[in-house]
Amino acid sequence: MDQQVKVFLSLASAAVNQTAPDPMIVKDIDLDTLFRLASFHQMTAVIATALDSAGISDDRFAEEQARAIRKNMILDYERSCLTPKLEANGIWYMPLKGIILKEYYPGIGMRQMSDNDILFDASRADDVRSIMEDLGFTTVEYGKGHQDDYQKPPVSNFEMHRMLFSNESDKRLFNYYDDISDKLIPVNGCERRLSDEDFYIYMVAHEFKHYYWNGTGVRSLLDIYVFLKRFRKTLDREYIDAELKKMGIADFEKKNRALAVKIFGRRKPPLSEKQEEMLDYFITAGVFGTRQRGIQNSAGKLGTLRYILQRVFLPMEAIRKNYPYFYKHKLLIPVLPIYRLVREHKNASTEVKALKKHIFSKKK
Repeated sequence: MDQQVKVFLSLASAAVNQTAPDPMIVKDIDLDTLFRLASFHQMTAVIATALDSAGISDDRFAEEQARAIRKNMILDYERSCLTPKLEANGIWYMPLKGIILKEYYPGIGMRQMSDNDILFDASRADDVRSIMEDLGFTTVEYGKGHQDDYQKPPVSNFEMHRMLFSNESDKRLFNYYDDISDKLIPVNGCERRLSDEDFYIYMVAHEFKHYYWNGTGVRSLLDIYVFLKRFRKTLDREYIDAELKKMGIADFEKKNRALAVKIFGRRKPPLSEKQEEMLDYFITAGVFGTRQRGIQNSAGKLGTLRYILQRVFLPMEAIRKNYPYFYKHKLLIPVLPIYRLVREHKNASTEVKALKKHIFSKKK
């Protein structure tokens, strides 16, 4: 493991465990490399916390920490404006992901947020759109997938989820979460929540989806560690294991959990060779994965030839969603591959490079 990666992980561990950073680690800090790595994984605020406790001052980290706190506060405020409107209109809703997880981190802003993710009653999507626009949000995407996206300057982004997983993601996850009405627990009025066990299962499923498509970064592992640190003693492990087996991701969770505990726990036992490989996958993916990783993973699952054919000859549903003009004028569909090549030449170049890398890595 690269020394600066060790520094990065050790500082993150110190921050969430509220311990002083290891002096031997601190003396090896390269702040420029550390800032790039922390930014890549959207963990500048948590690293800033550790640097503060070590008495290390850096304007970049301080600014990112202040920005993270400000964004969390703005997102909280905008959510507090939305939920009474949902209540008044009798629309059930359930906060997801970072909205919940950030409360389990030791300090405000330590768990950085990109947006507010909220599951809601999909039958009321038109009403929710009206509410969001009345609150000053602009509709970015509506009715094209499993979530509707809304934005308001300067930093308010809402992803209003009609369902937890689309049928274009892993079919096992989609089938498991297609109807979760029996898992929704009423909280107060129209608000719903998942049990601690079901929230953890959803965390794992969401991470699995990203891990096996575009990849996902170290923050996902840190989320797992922070959650388990809070709830490990009270979770019904038998139920969790049984539900994970239904989706076929029990082995992924076991390996993922073991890695998270090893790298962020107070004890730091050595990683196995397989764990080193898994960690390298997380480190090189960044917080939301990369396009190249997604291409290589898809080609690996489908086979290179099948992947190329699917990318050239899109299914009609993909054409309907992404190229509505061609869907409407179906006689033009034969020229769609040429149109896409010209319009998306940069992406096409990235795709070709990623496929070459995938092919040559298989030959090795």
